[in-house]
Amino acid sequence: MRTLMTKAGLVAAAVVLLTATAGTAAQAAEDTELSMELKGSPVLATGEQDTVSGVFTLTPPPELTRLSDLAVVLDVTELAGVAKVVSNSWGEPCRQEGQTVTCWGEGEDFDVHGGSLDIELFRLEGVDGAEPGTTVELPVSFTTSNFPAVSGTVSVTKAEVVDLAIGDEAQRERNVELGGSGSVDVSVANVGDNAAAGTALSVAIGHDLRFENTFSNCTFDESNVVCRFERELLPGERYALSEEIAFTARTTAEAPGRANLSYSWSTLDTFDSDIAPGLPADMRPGTLPAVTLDEVSALKSVPEHDPNWQNDSGNVDVFIEGENPVDFAAVGATVRGDAGTVGDLTVGARNDSGVEVPGAVEEPSVVVTVTLPAELSFVEAPGDCVSTGDQSYECGIETVSEPGQSHEWTFKVRIEAATAAEGSVVIRDSFADDRDASNDEAVIKVNTTEAPAPEPTGGAGGAGAAIGGDLALTGTGLRLILGGGVLALVAGASLFVLTRRRKALVTGDGTEMAS
Repeated sequence: MRTLMTKAGLVAAAVVLLTATAGTAAQAAEDTELSMELKGSPVLATGEQDTVSGVFTLTPPPELTRLSDLAVVLDVTELAGVAKVVSNSWGEPCRQEGQTVTCWGEGEDFDVHGGSLDIELFRLEGVDGAEPGTTVELPVSFTTSNFPAVSGTVSVTKAEVVDLAIGDEAQRERNVELGGSGSVDVSVANVGDNAAAGTALSVAIGHDLRFENTFSNCTFDESNVVCRFERELLPGERYALSEEIAFTARTTAEAPGRANLSYSWSTLDTFDSDIAPGLPADMRPGTLPAVTLDEVSALKSVPEHDPNWQNDSGNVDVFIEGENPVDFAAVGATVRGDAGTVGDLTVGARNDSGVEVPGAVEEPSVVVTVTLPAELSFVEAPGDCVSTGDQSYECGIETVSEPGQSHEWTFKVRIEAATAAEGSVVIRDSFADDRDASNDEAVIKVNTTEAPAPEPTGGAGGAGAAIGGDLALTGTGLRLILGGGVLALVAGASLFVLTRRRKALVTGDGTEMAS
């Protein structure tokens, strides 16, 4: 049995909506209707692959329904010379008998959560035979043992093979001063046997760089530039932009540091179907004079795709020169009270540098480990922190951090013993150079005799910097609270932790519980 959750963000080139009502079929409610939405109209050059997807919806939406013995049945009679069925979307082979191809089948059960299942159904690959521009209809049927079948068609088009490659750029590195400007020249070559009717250039840069303007026949935002050239590119010829692509290093960039500029070339058909739908909606035309490639005559209009994507793109390392290192300072706290006191403990990290640190991509750029002494215990934890043991949590900075910005996490803790003790707040970041490693650790002071130190304003995190003052005396009575991203726990009960990255509850002994 396979369990799938709803997946968002499919790009729809063509949509077919079909419905069927489940009558008395086993496991299907009599008033439940199954509908299927097919997404995708593959345009394939020889050797190129693409996937056809389907969205299945049950109305009214039950909390959980099983689609039993799911099968996708294809009539490939008209597909000859245009494409072939390679596999189901997970790479498993399909079965062919005559002109009928079946993917999945008996014993393939899919659980539909929330009334909707979004799944890639099968993969096609372009083959030789038909003339470029040929379009055929591929009949698709979706069957289960507990709902009536639904069916529809998918359009498949044969594209002409072209092979565009990056030009012979000698330089793959650029140097630019902090806050200064730089530029890069890019070119494209047609290394295939067929002319291309045009090409599109896509350029993207890292967080520490920005585009401030571009050419009037291109669109851009701070991170992307896209240019279309409806000009014929002849086999064996190379074409360069008439002007270089300009960029600026942000004044808040890490320096010395390194950023990346990447670019790729595609046919206009590939750009329109695969790239353009994913571009930011707020891209705008530039105001600089138009940029050109070599001007040639127009080519006949047939779909063109470039299956050899490995040679379409390039990268330029941009080295940012100057002095602007990253520095984060840990911020601790001081708590006081009798045994049984419950209150808030706020700790944090502060960006003590002039660098604007980008948000997380896969992992947080900065991770803060909060460790309590035995004299304190956790009662509540912020929803964006993860337990790493009974006495410690890790919290990450996953958003953009501006220069001077403070990031705080508030825990509810309980004083277990009214004796002096110390915990810690320790910063771990992903940066090779840290301007001041001495401020990467701060102290959590419990019932110390010295007065709380004021929150520092410079680079040092401070040992025992007071954040939020002393704990308020609330007594030993606690109640269970679950809401607002915070998990509150009954004192003395097993410790539960709400994890960020796994949808499960984990007990103090490491046992997973279904959520």
